[in-house]
Amino acid sequence: MTDWEIFAEKSFALAERLEVLSRKYHIKSDDHDILRYEAESIREKTLAKAENRTARSHLMISTILSEWGRSTALKESEIAEEARSFHRDIESYEKT
Repeated sequence: MTDWEIFAEKSFALAERLEVLSRKYHIKSDDHDILRYEAESIREKTLAKAENRTARSHLMISTILSEWGRSTALKESEIAEEARSFHRDIESYEKT
């Protein structure tokens, strides 16, 4: 496997963990939405890179790292840090 393939596999696993984690919150809560949006953002950015295209604009920005997501990031700090690492690392792949 290439470095990119390993990174993509880990990214999809992170997105899945975010989806699962979102289920512990009420479906109408901000935490639920933030975690689901973050999962979709990670999937979209990974797929866009794999398909050599630009990610859909509304999914290019992290929700968990935004002002809106601050409270969720504090509650779920470990996965928020993983998301932060993903967004930092995908940029290096986007430049190649």
